[in-house]
Amino acid sequence: MVILILEPDVDDRVQASIQECAARHAEVGRLLTHVTHDLDMLLLQNLQEEPVPYREPVHETTAVNAHFSAQLHALYEQLAAYHARTAASLAEAKLASIDEEKGVQVEITVGCQSFVRYPHCQHPIYHARRLTLQNPETLPSLPFVLKLRILHGSGPVQDFQFSRVRPVSLRVPPECLVHLPGVVEIELSWLWEWLPVPAAGQPIRHFTRVWEGPWRDARHDFGAAIEKQEEMLGLRIPATLTKARLWF
Repeated sequence: MVILILEPDVDDRVQASIQECAARHAEVGRLLTHVTHDLDMLLLQNLQEEPVPYREPVHETTAVNAHFSAQLHALYEQLAAYHARTAASLAEAKLASIDEEKGVQVEITVGCQSFVRYPHCQHPIYHARRLTLQNPETLPSLPFVLKLRILHGSGPVQDFQFSRVRPVSLRVPPECLVHLPGVVEIELSWLWEWLPVPAAGQPIRHFTRVWEGPWRDARHDFGAAIEKQEEMLGLRIPATLTKARLWF
């Protein structure tokens, strides 16, 4: 398996996303209130002479996870850098300033996994290992972000199936929240399994995430992070958070 990075400079890509959102706001004479960014996955290339593995090797998951973390760190750092820019420099570049009163909604979409040569077996395209955030304590503080929304890109035909979707650890949202001291709202759309209970029929199991069972359920990580915030997260979730939509 060869791993290809389509956009090697994650900082430039994030900066372009923020500036694109700011330019659209400026065109209609509005302050910046909404930033969207897509987290892409590394492109996996299966060489013709190599058999496709039945399960994804650990080193591939590690590489994808590192790329996922790097993009989240870049998003936080570039948002902080944009907030630090002067109004004059933003006006010169025809970019909208951040709305300090209303704050900013940040929407993150986790992209689907792509392959150069798609495997015939279904196991490599239904991912079970969850993506985690590395070194979350180094994220900068973003007091101007009032809403955080994290969602998944859907399947290849926009059918919201979980083929090629990389599940995200439920510990990632709390790790992101503690660095948003002014956050008011969070929305998580299906970061985990499609059905909360194991499906009995094979066709349904085929197109839904494998149920892990109560002892290996990823939601334990979320519960531990909420109950032991300072121990698990280093900081506490801001008391300003008043609205949460959690679908998992």
